[in-house]
Amino acid sequence: MKFYVLEKTPAFNKPGYKKFQNPDYPDMEEGPSDGSPEHWEEPTRCPVCGGWLTWRRRVPPYETELTLYTPTFADVVFYSNFLVSEKFKESFEASGLTGLTFAGPVSVVKVKKANRIRRKNLPEPPVYYFAYAAFKRATIDHRRSETVFYEGDEPKCPYCLGCRVRVLPRLVIVEESWDGTDIFTPKGGLGETYITSERFARWFEANGFTGAELIPAEEYSEDWRPEAVNKRIFGGDNPNEILFDEEP
Repeated sequence: MKFYVLEKTPAFNKPGYKKFQNPDYPDMEEGPSDGSPEHWEEPTRCPVCGGWLTWRRRVPPYETELTLYTPTFADVVFYSNFLVSEKFKESFEASGLTGLTFAGPVSVVKVKKANRIRRKNLPEPPVYYFAYAAFKRATIDHRRSETVFYEGDEPKCPYCLGCRVRVLPRLVIVEESWDGTDIFTPKGGLGETYITSERFARWFEANGFTGAELIPAEEYSEDWRPEAVNKRIFGGDNPNEILFDEEP
């Protein structure tokens, strides 16, 4: 079985500029119009170790602000939540694929433009929905992935395998742990990393959805060392611009 990671398209960064930008996609940076606690539901916890099993979900009213980085809107938006267009939602529900639930529609209360968007009259944003992927439907094989953990933060809980990943050279899924869900997050410390099946990948590419791309899991990597984060965000090696210390 071949797995893929659904990831925002590669970011285009100007040195010293902290917001991710891309000349093609993703089109937006999404942010809640109101981050007050009453607009979020409580996440669930692991029944064994008490660690977080899920991320917070929005509760009505469903509202958001968007920052537009290209003259068009994307089908998939990544930020604090996973947003999808109505076209994406309807196609997914008709496809027979599994692993996503939806909430909304989401009211776009404000659209901001990045400085390089010169167009005065922007199109109306599509109807968006929050999309939530199934949690913990397969396990990361950390031995074959050659994962490097933060010291003392290796997986200890046998149920959720919670840990802090420092470097992930590649992503290998324990195939026999997968329950057949087409899009899901894995056990093993990668948070909201969205893993998909081959069937999902074929559907996504056939529909030409924008704002995200599919990376073969064996080609996917993460590096959270300070120097790597600095280079990824700023495009340079200035130690004075490192965003994260060794202990985040």
